[in-house]
Amino acid sequence: MSAIDHLRNLIGRHAAGRRTLTAVPGLMLFRSEGRSVPLNCIYRSRLYLIVQGSKRVELGQHAFTYDDSHYLITTVDLPVSSAVIKASPHRPYLALSIDFDPAVLADLLLSVPVGGDRGVADEAGLAVASLDEALLDSVRRLVALLDTPGDIAVLAPLVRQEIYYRLLTGARWAFGFGRSRWRTAT
Repeated sequence: MSAIDHLRNLIGRHAAGRRTLTAVPGLMLFRSEGRSVPLNCIYRSRLYLIVQGSKRVELGQHAFTYDDSHYLITTVDLPVSSAVIKASPHRPYLALSIDFDPAVLADLLLSVPVGGDRGVADEAGLAVASLDEALLDSVRRLVALLDTPGDIAVLAPLVRQEIYYRLLTGARWAFGFGRSRWRTAT
């Protein structure tokens, strides 16, 4: 079973309703059996990852669409409009969000190597990037802790730190989205 299929299975089993708080601190699961109307809300500083379906998020005049091959990241709290645009009872929208811990991020930023000139891009604190296997695998391991609750207290902080590392060294980092924007959020 692929990592994304395993993650779909985990979220499908553990997402009890539209929004499910979990025993893993900062991890929330989402499930929707159909499309939704645009909803005005605040997107917190988090990683948002869809494993089935797709979503459209609007920030001012900018629209971002993401699905099971992309993730959305916000580094500051932002007022957005969002809507599930692909979901059905047979293939429900399944997603998760992971809160960012500013103290852990700040410590990690000090140890992440920075090469070359990576100035601030014209980003608004929100971006969509391609999901890679390393990030997907670390997120899968975090969600899998829901099956072994006794491991959460010890392993969740370690896996969360790996997720942050993958984000800080991933594709968006190379486009200037990283260090400057994370400092804004911490």
